[in-house]
Amino acid sequence: MLKNWLTYRYYNVKPSKVELSTRSNGPNSIYVSYQKKGYYFTPPTMIQLKNKQGSSQKEQSNGQPSLELLIQKIQKLADPLSITSKEILLAYNHNYNAQARTFEDTTIGGLEGMITSLQLIHEAKNIRPGNEKQLSRWLSTLIPGDITSFREWLLHDHTEAIHQLIEQLKKQQSA
Repeated sequence: MLKNWLTYRYYNVKPSKVELSTRSNGPNSIYVSYQKKGYYFTPPTMIQLKNKQGSSQKEQSNGQPSLELLIQKIQKLADPLSITSKEILLAYNHNYNAQARTFEDTTIGGLEGMITSLQLIHEAKNIRPGNEKQLSRWLSTLIPGDITSFREWLLHDHTEAIHQLIEQLKKQQSA
């Protein structure tokens, strides 16, 4: 949680990644206090605007893949799991406390997080080919609540449990 001492506004940027700097890095920088020190950062909304402006390029100048390439990768991973774009956006909104209606409303980092979650689902499926219900039942034993579909696997709250499930499946496979 970052706090702007001039306006007394709080910025909850978790889990978005922002760079804190002791110097202003442009007109969109905001001065905040973090761990009793003063820093500047660019709000996630301004980062989204930068991502939109650079999305026509195949790869951005900082080496990150473009929004278009990330969307294609998400679709390629989601289609075999019968997860729709709408469901991806709902999970994104939950994970990043956002209100994205289209992929263009998202951030590069957020989409990379969704790709990681989709890759984890595929990894679990490849280790233990089974139906979605069985894998979800196993995952449900590791977390409070009841997981019933791969859509629910996309939530960040479940990432650690998915890693545990994958490790358990690998151990069972090697035994």
